[in-house]
Amino acid sequence: MKKKHFPYPHTVFIFLMCAIIIFTMAGCSAGQPTPAPGDTAAPSGATPGTGTQQGTSTTPAPVLLDIPLDGDDTNDTLEAADMVTIALSDGGITVSGEGAQASGSTVTITSAGVYRLSGQLTDGQVRVSSPDKGCVRLILDGVDIRCATSAPLYILEADKTVITLAEGSRNRLADGTAYTYADGEDEPNACLFSKDDLTINGAGALEVSANANNGIGGKDDVTIVNGNITVNAQNNGIKGKDNLYIAGGTLTVTSGGDALKSDNATDAGMGNIIITGGTLVLNAGEDGLQAEYAVLIGGGELTIQSGGGAAKAPQQTGQGMGGWGGGWGMQQPGSQQDTTSTKGIKAGNNLSISGGTFTLDCADDALHTNGDMQISGGTFTLGTGDDGMHADGGLCLSGGDITITTCYEGLEAMQLSISGGNLRLNASDDGLNAADGSGTAGFGRPGQGNSNCKLTISGGTLAVDAGGDGLDSNGSIEMSGGTVLVNGPVNDGNGALDCDGTFTLAGGTLVAVGSSGMAQVPNAAAGLCCLNYTFAGQQAAGTPVALLDEDNRPLIVFVPTKAYRNIIISTPDMAKGQTVSLYTGGSASGQDENGLCQGYTPGTLVESITLTDQVTTGGSAQGGMRPGGNMPGGNVPGGEIPGENNGMRPGTKPGR
Repeated sequence: MKKKHFPYPHTVFIFLMCAIIIFTMAGCSAGQPTPAPGDTAAPSGATPGTGTQQGTSTTPAPVLLDIPLDGDDTNDTLEAADMVTIALSDGGITVSGEGAQASGSTVTITSAGVYRLSGQLTDGQVRVSSPDKGCVRLILDGVDIRCATSAPLYILEADKTVITLAEGSRNRLADGTAYTYADGEDEPNACLFSKDDLTINGAGALEVSANANNGIGGKDDVTIVNGNITVNAQNNGIKGKDNLYIAGGTLTVTSGGDALKSDNATDAGMGNIIITGGTLVLNAGEDGLQAEYAVLIGGGELTIQSGGGAAKAPQQTGQGMGGWGGGWGMQQPGSQQDTTSTKGIKAGNNLSISGGTFTLDCADDALHTNGDMQISGGTFTLGTGDDGMHADGGLCLSGGDITITTCYEGLEAMQLSISGGNLRLNASDDGLNAADGSGTAGFGRPGQGNSNCKLTISGGTLAVDAGGDGLDSNGSIEMSGGTVLVNGPVNDGNGALDCDGTFTLAGGTLVAVGSSGMAQVPNAAAGLCCLNYTFAGQQAAGTPVALLDEDNRPLIVFVPTKAYRNIIISTPDMAKGQTVSLYTGGSASGQDENGLCQGYTPGTLVESITLTDQVTTGGSAQGGMRPGGNMPGGNVPGGEIPGENNGMRPGTKPGR
């Protein structure tokens, strides 16, 4: 990488970026060392690109940074003093002015300045080789450049290059299927390639057809301010090795590899993708976005398909008998594991989203980080063959409107913290899973759990539909606020609630319905009440269930989406000594999208129950299993307790 000559504002930005990320991780991590002032290394001492495994608290600090734009980046004027015009033609290239020389079908720009290009080359090249300290600005005004053996636009050296797409212009770059290199060289490797900082702006259009390798590639920073840019690439679509910044524009990228990429894994603070605006439509054979260090998004509209979408994902196991505290899922035994990464948005260390609109269809995880994740805003529609959101460390959800239409597991992290936002998900296995892949899956030792793993809920609205466990933790669960609605499993090998350690309920509204064989009950704090009820027979999907107070006022009215036999209810209006009535059937009114209803006309009275304790159990003898994570007192299907070698959710998750 060439030594950069950053202007002062850019240097300040890099420092601030690292400082803010460090501050964020300190606010969202538990027990992590604080770097020394001015330390610009990876957060919490992590090596850039390797990821971290950090905890998380309930006080996330969103990361959103302005993209470092200077006057050269934003200058898209089409006229300039001393502008040089270059007319491209197979019959001969014409240069009007100083700073560029033509030789055959190649034109070389050797000085800083403004150059306006137009015309066509069927097999030629525009080269920039400027040792000057100033900016080289190329105004593309209707160019069509093709090169059979190299990059049609090759920036070998420049302090900075800005490509301006003239308003109303259509510009095209295309290469051949193989490049010819001199001995010992392997560059360029992109149809539009820059060894130094590159910016694209303007109100015109650019089409890049990369038949050999990458579409747009830069070894330093690549910044897109605006423009209508279409890239079709054999490998990666747009790659900024140090950083990739997108402030606006319309980007349509189809790639055999990653659509957007930043992969500097050796220099501290580099390898980032930062997006603050624009409309992005990405169709990637591999990852949609892949940053070695951090992905930070504060705005824009992103539509991403990776790996052919969720329908192309390999089949996974996990709907069988999960045991207490399930581990990380894996592929169906006997299937061929594909090690290609096909995630939607992937970061090596930190993934932070505070705004934007996201529509993702992914073969692998929709959002993934090897470190920590913060979601504080945005609107998400996610479909995935694996996890909706996955963090190896901590995942903080404090805002946003999130719908996960299909997934294997909804949210998965070592430590999950939910303090706000609206989350709706439909999972074939666990809805929320606090796990670290340490091999603690299976039945293990209930009541103990993995101290590294924790699920904390203090706010927000969660509507979970899970084929496996609804809420699952290899360690503990703490709920102190928010609204949690769980449509849990139908099979008795899983439960609507499941944790290896203690489930402490200190506030909020909780309704969990599901099967009865593995039902687990929280430990309610003083002043709260929880009802755990197991029906004599299974209730049909869509059958309203209501809990009324002594005056027949609804405490909760819920319409489950699946058949159920056990229900756990806790609301702030329930009190010790209160007599409540449990009904099924009847007529519910004012139903919201999550199944909660405002009004209720009673159907069949199941039982009137006096809440005598913090946790009151009623109904069939199969109820009342595993309060707070203790051993169940009910039946285990098959009459046996399966061990870790019975093929149930192994504690490792390959292909990460």
